[in-house]
Amino acid sequence: MMDDILSLERRRFLQQSSGAVALASVGTATVADAGDSRTLVLYRPEDAESRTFAAAMHSKGMLTVALGDDVVRQWRDELQTLVVQQHYKMMGRTGYADYFMLRGLAAEHRIFPQHEQQPTHHSFDWVIEEQT
Repeated sequence: MMDDILSLERRRFLQQSSGAVALASVGTATVADAGDSRTLVLYRPEDAESRTFAAAMHSKGMLTVALGDDVVRQWRDELQTLVVQQHYKMMGRTGYADYFMLRGLAAEHRIFPQHEQQPTHHSFDWVIEEQT
């Protein structure tokens, strides 16, 4: 019985890992192409790279939201409703601290990262969404 469970877990890990490797091999374009109209793009207004990324995603019809000083309060006040109740996908090009915080807040609702990469020394591209 335990061997069956381990085998299923191993299979699921390999399936997810192969998907992650494929996403990572495509590069930053994957994050940009991962969105649709139910995508919430988060960015740091003081970071030029983050703003440029958000502007490009906004031109594709995605909802963009600038992150403020208190990411936890922003999550509880507005972002949580969009992501948890309205099933929006979150994506962004932010620093690691913002990504780490949002990843943890989403995980409280069993919503996990589907893609992450570090295109430059100080920024992370990431996608967090419910698994279907």
